[in-house]
Amino acid sequence: MWLWASGTQIWISRATQPKATTSRTTSSSTTPRPSRTQAWPMTAPWPVRGASGSSLCRYCSSIYAIIEYANGLDDKKIFPDRKQIVCSRCNTPGLKQGLCMFPKMMNARPPLTGRRIKELLQKIKNNGCRICGSVPAFDGKTNFAGELTVNYVHKSCGSGICK
Repeated sequence: MWLWASGTQIWISRATQPKATTSRTTSSSTTPRPSRTQAWPMTAPWPVRGASGSSLCRYCSSIYAIIEYANGLDDKKIFPDRKQIVCSRCNTPGLKQGLCMFPKMMNARPPLTGRRIKELLQKIKNNGCRICGSVPAFDGKTNFAGELTVNYVHKSCGSGICK
């Protein structure tokens, strides 16, 4: 048995053994043989694409807090690579951990504007990500060509838009 993901569905494939034939066959038995593989879709109980992150994400608030804070971003402001843009603190008194949104792996590509960040954040949410996730920063590219990420960090800037 093996699994593969396509969009937001998981496919399970199971190889089947052909039916054993006996020496006594009649012309009336015209049962079709099963195919070598059978596959059927199954809805994933978790988001499949781009909704991964630290295992500590589950101890923090949802992505909706990040979206709410990000709505206050200036559309024309430019945000550099690996700089925390918006954070939401986890409910752990005395510690600075939280969920933060930041661009990463941008290399020499143009930095993201506030407007583009809001669009990408909606894509993360639309992918089914409830807490942490990422999305390619540029259409038609992979995450290795730059991405916007919402993930758990040990030292967040607090709750709200980072300075």
